[in-house]
Amino acid sequence: MKKIPIFIVGIKPRSGTNYLYNILALHPECVFSNHHGEDFILNGLDIYLEFYEKVTYEWKKDWNNNRSDFKKALEYGILKYLDPVESKAKYMISKTPEATNLDLFLKVFSQGYLIIITRNGQDLTESYTKSLNARFDDIIRGWSHGAMYIDKIVRDEDMMNSGRVAVIKYEDLYLKNSQVMSKLLDLLHLDKSKFDFVRSQNFDVIGSSSNKGKSNDFWEPIPKSNDFNPLNRSQSWSKWKHYRFNWLAGKHSKLLGYELYFETSNPIYYIYNIVLSLYESIYRVFRRIKIIIFASRKNKKALKRALKFKIWSKL
Repeated sequence: MKKIPIFIVGIKPRSGTNYLYNILALHPECVFSNHHGEDFILNGLDIYLEFYEKVTYEWKKDWNNNRSDFKKALEYGILKYLDPVESKAKYMISKTPEATNLDLFLKVFSQGYLIIITRNGQDLTESYTKSLNARFDDIIRGWSHGAMYIDKIVRDEDMMNSGRVAVIKYEDLYLKNSQVMSKLLDLLHLDKSKFDFVRSQNFDVIGSSSNKGKSNDFWEPIPKSNDFNPLNRSQSWSKWKHYRFNWLAGKHSKLLGYELYFETSNPIYYIYNIVLSLYESIYRVFRRIKIIIFASRKNKKALKRALKFKIWSKL
């Protein structure tokens, strides 16, 4: 039996894709896809469609080839790869921690669902910094880039009214778990009586930047303690960190309905950010040059990727 895909996409890593991925799998009609880890399939949808258009463009009408059949075959190939055929579940769950090419989802997949999960940018930045030791500005730029993509989807009436797309907040999933999961199960046409809402509300902690198992691996599931709170990770931030976040991502943060702190029109705010932005611009230029030089010493393929590389795109 062919399974219906559920694509979970996060605004950026540390947004709760693994959390939702594991909770959704509590339903007996859902199973993890055959791919281990993140599959990043949506990241390549632009190339996918470019391939389809480039191939079929050369087809002459009097050949009587069906373009839609070719497109369905391409889609079938992707879904066949993801399908854990040994399972009798109705749905298979995929996950990607980057909000890229979301607007192409309905153009590529004739079936399946897209569930987008966002998270407060300040908290995500703090979690990312603490767990993966990335640069502060890079993380914020990456979050803002993802927020821009998601805002486009929220404003796209065709997508939001398709009955196949949902946008949720990590904060709501954690604080209002039953309500959010109930709406998602309705969207997926899944029997809510078969879902373990109690376990969903008290699901083990996985991927926390602060709560880790005995092996010190934050992907090791551990029971959720009463004092565990993944929200307000950025509560210890100084106003200067908030100044920087507001400058780089404030606009898109507001568009997604998140609160900004230490908003001000004080000249110091502008001077501080202009000086930092100048420094960051110089840093990124030298960093890019370094990446290109290193890639050029390897091979042409590595060089081509380096020339297209965005500093914050992998964060």
